[in-house]
Amino acid sequence: MIKIDAQQGPQHVTGNSTDNPFMARYSHLKTDLRTPEEEKADSANAASESGQARRERSRLVLIDALGVRYSECTLDNFVAPKSSEQLRIVDRLKALNLDSLVRAGNGLIFFGSVGTGKDHLLAAMLFRAVAAGHRCHWINGLELLATFRDAMDTETSERSLVQRFAGYDVLGISDPVPPVALRDDAWRMELLYRILDARY
Repeated sequence: MIKIDAQQGPQHVTGNSTDNPFMARYSHLKTDLRTPEEEKADSANAASESGQARRERSRLVLIDALGVRYSECTLDNFVAPKSSEQLRIVDRLKALNLDSLVRAGNGLIFFGSVGTGKDHLLAAMLFRAVAAGHRCHWINGLELLATFRDAMDTETSERSLVQRFAGYDVLGISDPVPPVALRDDAWRMELLYRILDARY
């Protein structure tokens, strides 16, 4: 399912360039101190660079969440048989006005059997959303539910967690519906419903 999410805000990425290859790749994003004179002389450019830096930081956080396997996913590098319906789907995604979709509060759902590229397409659309300036978040469905379960022993309320996940411009949930053996858990389905309902 694609639904594009993010509110705890981007989570902090830890590590330095020696133990995190993504930090090394994006080390240029570190904030440089600017003198007041430099800021005054170049305020317009600074504002523009700030927006670009935010998008790059958001991309870095998304890469960290997705992991190495999906870190370079794009619609252009999606591999499918040339006669496949999947390629027609990719063409439709390329033509999609993502800004309008997000502003309207609509979502995308990718469904299909194992190995059909759902997570690749989800990651690619999340990267496109980040590049367009949207706050995005990716999470696996079971990890999402574990976040709520783990909060039971803290003072964090379910409501605050629902609002956190509802706060992203785009929320991507991979495998939002649990495996068959877990689907009868009404609590799990209720949480998913509450998050999706709070987003609209």
